[in-house]
Amino acid sequence: MNASVTWLELVQQGDSVRSIATRAGVDNSTLSRQIKAGEIRSDMVIRIARGLGLDVIDALVAAGHVTAEEAGVTRPSSTLRLVTDQQLADEILRRLESVHDRVLDDPLNIPRTPDNVHELTLRSKPAEVDTEVDILDLPYVAHEPDEGIDDDDDESRYDI
Repeated sequence: MNASVTWLELVQQGDSVRSIATRAGVDNSTLSRQIKAGEIRSDMVIRIARGLGLDVIDALVAAGHVTAEEAGVTRPSSTLRLVTDQQLADEILRRLESVHDRVLDDPLNIPRTPDNVHELTLRSKPAEVDTEVDILDLPYVAHEPDEGIDDDDDESRYDI
């Protein structure tokens, strides 16, 4: 089976070919013919992607019409390095605000016990003494009670 037909099956999500064609603004018989022929042309992939609200470039790559290199698609970690701090913060805020079933401003109610709270150690002495208390001055790290930190764990990740 051609990659373009496989792509259509993935994005179809149970919708009929007629429904996809209608949403894409294309003739149902044209789309059906291309599916039966085993290849959906790139112009049809573009129209379907737009009709379904999908990224056109990602659709063309997934359908096998262009390679990721040709499309300039990069790994998410590489792309993230290109965005500004403000763009990243805006995206994080957008994602947090989209969570409707959880309240993120309530404190966690995890009991503080010797098993789940460990004192942090400074890697080096600070050059200046900060007399103002803030969150960075808190010398403890907490984790779920059933997630112990073993003696052989790399605790340097907990150091400030």
